Amino acid sequence: MREIAFKNLTSTAKRRKVISLVEKTEKQGFLVSSHKTIVYVVSAVTAPVRELAQPEYYICKTYDSKEKIEKFSLRVKGTSYITQEGSLLRIDFCHSLRIDIRPGVSAAV
Repeated sequence: MREIAFKNLTSTAKRRKVISLVEKTEKQGFLVSSHKTIVYVVSAVTAPVRELAQPEYYICKTYDSKEKIEKFSLRVKGTSYITQEGSLLRIDFCHSLRIDIRPGVSAAV
């Protein structure tokens, strides 16, 4: 069994775009749930920053041996600059990924 939910939200007034994908599957007696999200926020600037800060990475992995649940999360935040039609734009982004793996109903019995 596989369930997929996809969202693509764009707001031109707020200059923001959010893309989200949720997927739930059952493989080899385990339920695997993954949630991927990408957020972009665009703003106009007059001059670029000379030195960009390095992207920030956050990684977390946990395992509950009693319940046999494994969780993993990754988040990347950063900034980039582009030019479009002669104007300079700053793009702040955040990419995130969450994965949960747990025993299925048939595997728990």
